[in-house]
Amino acid sequence: MTSIEWGNDRFALAIEVDDDAPPRIAAFGPPGGTAELAGSVGLVEVFHAADGHGRTNLAWQTSAVGERMRIVSHEQSADRLRLTIRDPKSGLEADWVATTWPGVPGFRAHSIVRNGGSGPVRLEVVTSLAVSLFAAADRDDLELHWARNEWLAEYRWTGEPIAQRLLMDIDVPLHGQDPRGRIAFVGRGTWSTGELLPQGVLRHRDRGRSFAWQVESSGAWSWELTERLGSVGVTLTGPTDHDSSWSTVLRPGESFETVPAAVVVSDDGLDGALGALTEYRRALRRPHPANTMLPIVYNTWMNTVGPHVTEETLLPLIDAAAEVGADVFCIDAGWYDNQGDRHDNLGEWHESRDRFPNGLGSVIAQIRANGMIPGLWLEPEVTGVDTLPARDLPDDAFFARGGFRLRDWGRYHLDLRHSSVRASLDATVDDLIARFGIGYAKLDYNVDFGSGTDVAATSLGEGALGHQRALHEWLGGILDRHPEFIVESCSSGAMRADYGMLRLSQLQSTSDQQSELHSVPIAAASPSAIVPEQAANWGYPQPEMSDERIVLALSNGILTRLYLSGWLDRMTSAQRRLVAEAVAAHRAVRSEVADAIPRWPLGLPGWTDEWIALAVGELLTVWHRGDSGGGIELPWPPAEDHDVVVEEVFPIARDGWEHSWNGGALRITSRLAEPSARTFRLRQG
Repeated sequence: MTSIEWGNDRFALAIEVDDDAPPRIAAFGPPGGTAELAGSVGLVEVFHAADGHGRTNLAWQTSAVGERMRIVSHEQSADRLRLTIRDPKSGLEADWVATTWPGVPGFRAHSIVRNGGSGPVRLEVVTSLAVSLFAAADRDDLELHWARNEWLAEYRWTGEPIAQRLLMDIDVPLHGQDPRGRIAFVGRGTWSTGELLPQGVLRHRDRGRSFAWQVESSGAWSWELTERLGSVGVTLTGPTDHDSSWSTVLRPGESFETVPAAVVVSDDGLDGALGALTEYRRALRRPHPANTMLPIVYNTWMNTVGPHVTEETLLPLIDAAAEVGADVFCIDAGWYDNQGDRHDNLGEWHESRDRFPNGLGSVIAQIRANGMIPGLWLEPEVTGVDTLPARDLPDDAFFARGGFRLRDWGRYHLDLRHSSVRASLDATVDDLIARFGIGYAKLDYNVDFGSGTDVAATSLGEGALGHQRALHEWLGGILDRHPEFIVESCSSGAMRADYGMLRLSQLQSTSDQQSELHSVPIAAASPSAIVPEQAANWGYPQPEMSDERIVLALSNGILTRLYLSGWLDRMTSAQRRLVAEAVAAHRAVRSEVADAIPRWPLGLPGWTDEWIALAVGELLTVWHRGDSGGGIELPWPPAEDHDVVVEEVFPIARDGWEHSWNGGALRITSRLAEPSARTFRLRQG
């Protein structure tokens, strides 16, 4: 038996290699703090129709192929590890590839399966990453954290001890075999985050050791927690036959590559694990000038213009957005030649002459004259049922099942695997950039087409996965041709907030929530799923709001990415000055936010919590959603023997809140009889 050692200054990984067993990750943790586990799961599991489990269970473990896999070779460098393994019976081979970056406390992995046999194989599951994390003997001290992500109610985390009802102690020694169940979380359909986040955290309550993971699929995915060989571990996959109608046939010589997945480690509990995931996500993202510029966007949609875009309505908003300090002005849905609120003509992307009697170009010229980058809304993956693309593109350019073209909410789904679709969308974007000089696009996706398409595919899931990969390639192509062009990812808000999309896009809309009070827990928790500087949280102040309600609405974006809307042109001068103060405050801290790690001094927010807090580095936003005054104490590092200076960031010198430092905690009191918020900086004195 030998061991392959790999890692960096933030983590160490040991892979156990044995001539009589498949390679397994035997230890993973901080350098010098990795604990050898009693047993660990196989490196790659492969299930195909003719050979499933080696021993019956419900988990994506103990595949017959995986149990027979033995190492062929390995190669490694500072940032990359590749193991090649082979099943001598079937001839199936797999490369397991892990990648890391300097200073990242974990790694990204995927598997590539090749058919080295003599006949075709119908793959039904291939794991991306499987790793044991804790000894099963630690069961009573382990807590699993996961998050629901429904429309308008995103990033809602739950923490639960696994020993009470998740992974029970069934007396394995008595039975002489491992449990057969799993705790499974599954993302189905084409909205990757339409119900759940593709991530989780397993935390040891006493020791603080925590592991966080994510699956980087823009469609179907699954992760599961299991007990095997005396250890508790996680297995991460993309689409599967069982959960998402995915399979693919490999003929001799052909290969399949899984979606990537990642795991990180921290000794600082839940916040530390999510912070480690933040560091990984920043390393993963495509470099882009906007990642440094961090422009402040005004968008016309939320609680403002909606789909009723006209030249008359936009011109005063453009002037007002510039006055308060916006960097980008994005014209949302409705600018094209549509019919009221119908969607039948999405996809032609021609400006409406009725809405813009002087042409869309004159409105965009006004945006530029005000020193802002012009942007437009697009929903590129669909086309209305009454459009020219719906009539002119070939049938195999659309999602279909059993010969029936799929239709949802007046839309057909385009298939980006098809060259004519990509050519049409490339021409659309390139034309809008050339003709109008737009520098920003909000790319929306307001449909979920289920398991996928069987056009040019063995299975529905194979068609969906092929489209998602083509979508990523198409986005990358836009940014290759137009390196400074800014892409916002939006899918009815955050219904596709995965790092398949987010490693390419510069912003992610965090929600469609229209209540500034309900937006508070969404905004505060959004950095758990999206790096803070990429999480575009709406601030939509309105002229009918009190000043304190305006402050609260704007505070939702101060420590992430402030995403403005609201009838700024209808506000009083004093109200606009308050908005400008928020924009200036955000502008002053946004580069700091982009380098800092988020924390939650009061814990990840509950949907109805009265007090909610988000810290990013030295910065802290606190929201109070009560209708009468109250107070709360927030624990804050450093240790009690250090003095802390509390500075106001936004708003400054406004009555109603009091704060004091009492050695190890910040005491905050609100004397206001309405919801309110404040942002502070806490630095050592």
